[in-house]
Amino acid sequence: MPLHDYGCYNCGEVTERLIKDRYNIPDSVACGQCGSAETIKMAPLVHFKMYKQPKYSEEFMEKAMPALKGKKELAPHFGEGKGSEEGKMFEMSEAIGNRIDGVLHKNFPLK
Repeated sequence: MPLHDYGCYNCGEVTERLIKDRYNIPDSVACGQCGSAETIKMAPLVHFKMYKQPKYSEEFMEKAMPALKGKKELAPHFGEGKGSEEGKMFEMSEAIGNRIDGVLHKNFPLK
């Protein structure tokens, strides 16, 4: 009995639905927030995250690391907590990529 997410074009909220029949999954459901029928089935985030490629190549991160480590505002990030510098660089690049994705999604909506 998988859960499916539907994004609303009207209010931007995500509605989660339990769909028992895996052979009859609707493309759209009523939004749980505003009741609009203008929804679309979203890709499951769990599967997306498991198979997702890094936002930036390893080569790019290796080239960018010295410049980022030299920035005063980012120096504490590299010095704190556990983990390798490469791991911290990966986390930082993913966060930057996610922010860029958010701006693109906001300025270039699906509809």
